[in-house]
Amino acid sequence: MLALMVPAGLLAPGSRAATINPVSEYLYSGFESIATSGVPMHSANLLIDTPALGWSVDPDVGDLHFYHQRFDPLASDDPRAGTLFGREYEYMIHSLDPPDQWTALFVESPLEEPIMLAIYAHEVRVFHPSLSQDVPLDRAFEGLAAVYFQDTIHLLLADPTTQDLWVLEISSATSAPSTIGHAHQPGARPAAVAVGHGGFLFASDSLGVAHYDLAFRYRYNLLQDDPTPSDILTMGAVRLNVGPSSDSETLAVFFGSGRVALCFDWRNSMCADQQVLREELPPEVDLTALRILNPPALVSVLSEDHLYLEDGQKQLWRVALQMDLAPGDQLVLTRLELPPSVGPAENVRMLVMDLGAGSPVLRLATEMRVLFDYQTMRCDTDRSIGCMLDGTGGSLPLNWACQEDRVLSPFHPSGELCAGCRDGHTRELSTDGECACAACTRAGPTALARPCPFAGAPLLGL
Repeated sequence: MLALMVPAGLLAPGSRAATINPVSEYLYSGFESIATSGVPMHSANLLIDTPALGWSVDPDVGDLHFYHQRFDPLASDDPRAGTLFGREYEYMIHSLDPPDQWTALFVESPLEEPIMLAIYAHEVRVFHPSLSQDVPLDRAFEGLAAVYFQDTIHLLLADPTTQDLWVLEISSATSAPSTIGHAHQPGARPAAVAVGHGGFLFASDSLGVAHYDLAFRYRYNLLQDDPTPSDILTMGAVRLNVGPSSDSETLAVFFGSGRVALCFDWRNSMCADQQVLREELPPEVDLTALRILNPPALVSVLSEDHLYLEDGQKQLWRVALQMDLAPGDQLVLTRLELPPSVGPAENVRMLVMDLGAGSPVLRLATEMRVLFDYQTMRCDTDRSIGCMLDGTGGSLPLNWACQEDRVLSPFHPSGELCAGCRDGHTRELSTDGECACAACTRAGPTALARPCPFAGAPLLGL
């Protein structure tokens, strides 16, 4: 029996009960951004139970380079600096064809090197040291999703003509694609697909969520009792710290009407009505191209307290699940404000990262910049920095800056990010026993004159 029971029929159709926190919250960026030879790098969760990988494409020769994410105290002992990816690539794919000839699909796996599929009109090419092969196709397919299970890549394909769904199993004994069912939507591809831990694929259809068990090769439809089951925008099988345990998966499904269905521990409950939280998003959330930022549950055993979304206006939202409140008031949304310098919200994703704390953590990131919230940026404890808050006005490129009399000093043993004093100031103990920067003179006849031999130079703690 599951520990969490959610009353059925939480909302009447058309109601909008989810509330918005009136106070927006800011995200803060480290000051370093990594690029290799002037080529921007991207980051993604490509290996299971392993920190994220960075990757970049050399535009001259078409080589794809991969970079492991690891905490490097020699670059900076403060993760807020943002220097979290190595500058030397550790794995590469040589001489890819021009990108207009194929589409790329990465496959999360527990292997040591990432798996990339290049899907051509009549061929799938597998790039991996031990799995590389070219698999011919007898027709043009669209690649939707892929999962690595039982030493085999299971690639979900759609026939653009018939909308039949097929699975191509790629291993040392690769066979032709085998059909696993129909989309039940003539002339339309599945609007949403997702991958699940333990060999599961999900695809939306007119009956709700089609769930494919690759181990036992059967199909089952979930959430068939929804008023408009075919109206699915996006979905994901994620780990949340809500429900019977953080080890279980929550199937999060968002509908075009604004409805949200959170199916807790879907594998055991099969989304029985008493295990599904149903609410509706407020109208301020633009449902166009809605995107779930939480990683698939198969990527890591790490779980998150909140859902994170990006809407059609490129606005980020944090969704809190408050199960102690009355049904209909259990979702609370908070706007998240990105730093202006980190690029568009469409580049934000949640990554498994090594930040030097001894075990991996989940963090939002954009391109090669890690994002921090108020606590993890230490806005409340690091007196050397000032952080943007709701209502403060103005704009800062990283949503934080050194205090007026400080300069960046990320290696200083005090742990302050801006321990150094700006030109014309020097450090001295304040009345409360803390070090502060005070104005000084370079020479003077009185005892109050403070020498400043290195004013303005960052303190590197050497």
